[in-house]
Amino acid sequence: MNCARCDRTLKGSYDVISNPGASNAGGDIYVCVVYCKSKPRQTAPLDPSAPAAGPRRRR
Repeated sequence: MNCARCDRTLKGSYDVISNPGASNAGGDIYVCVVYCKSKPRQTAPLDPSAPAAGPRRRR
């Protein structure tokens, strides 16, 4: 099982955060006991030919 924040393997003890869903089914999120730094996430396209960047960008 991996931590939902840092994506490292959880060994020994871990914290469980309950996440209620819209249909009341929800789920549990498993995280490290100590606060860990979140893994990097891509927030913008990196490809220069993407419509939101480069010469094809709307003005």
